[in-house]
Amino acid sequence: MCKLSVIMRSCNDAWVIGDTLAALHQQEKNDFELINVDSGSTDGTIDIIKNFNPNPIQIPQSSYKPGPVLNEAIRRSTGDILVFLNSDTTPMDRQWLSNLIRPFNESATIASFGCQVPRPDARPIVRFDYERAFGNNSLASKSESGGNHFFSLANSAIRRDMWEAHPFSEVLQYSEDVEWSHWAKTLGYAIRYVPEAKVMHSHNYSLRQTWKRFSGEGEAEAQIFQWSGWRTCWLRYSLMPLMTSIWRDSAYCLKNFELRGLCQAPLYRTVEKLARYWGFRRGRRSCPSV
Repeated sequence: MCKLSVIMRSCNDAWVIGDTLAALHQQEKNDFELINVDSGSTDGTIDIIKNFNPNPIQIPQSSYKPGPVLNEAIRRSTGDILVFLNSDTTPMDRQWLSNLIRPFNESATIASFGCQVPRPDARPIVRFDYERAFGNNSLASKSESGGNHFFSLANSAIRRDMWEAHPFSEVLQYSEDVEWSHWAKTLGYAIRYVPEAKVMHSHNYSLRQTWKRFSGEGEAEAQIFQWSGWRTCWLRYSLMPLMTSIWRDSAYCLKNFELRGLCQAPLYRTVEKLARYWGFRRGRRSCPSV
């Protein structure tokens, strides 16, 4: 039987990490090793963690970079299957872990990822994003057929030997999970989406946070994907997706009588697309090897 290691990262998540850890320890499958990595929390997160794990790894917030942190946590673990659960990503039932690792019964599976459900306070456009990402006929479900590239480490599992073959990039500041899964899919490995492995997870980002996230993701895309020509120009990379997003958002908000979302969507989508393009151009200028 494979041994499981659950790796959880946190930073000032006292508002939710207790619920996440409690849900984790209430799983029907409870034979796992827990590795907590906290990045300089000052809000009591560490005290909550120690109720479940007396020896968390603690690092300064200023030194946090996802790839090195993940790789070090994995080196300290012993599991054959590495399960990743963010501190604000709360399992919704006691079968979450069993469902998430079920695909590993197939020898061809090297990784799996589960469904994310937005929190009740999620903005309308955030709910719509999660519906498109994880709902019926979603980006996640289509990713197995090769229709698009999609993967999220926040609720996922991978085989340790595959991490050993390709550790997480220590160059990227964002999208280390996209880089790893893109490597795996390029080589033809199977990554399974498990809609039954549900967690609650979402963020209502401010405009400043939106810019930071999407510019970081755009920079990472420039380093991960070998795109060129038409696909990288402003019209194809940003303007056309912006128009499509606003049209989709408007249809969704009108259908669901979401006046607030109808007003918010154009501003937030414009910031997203501008930030992504700005980050992409910056990434192309530096473009280190990942």
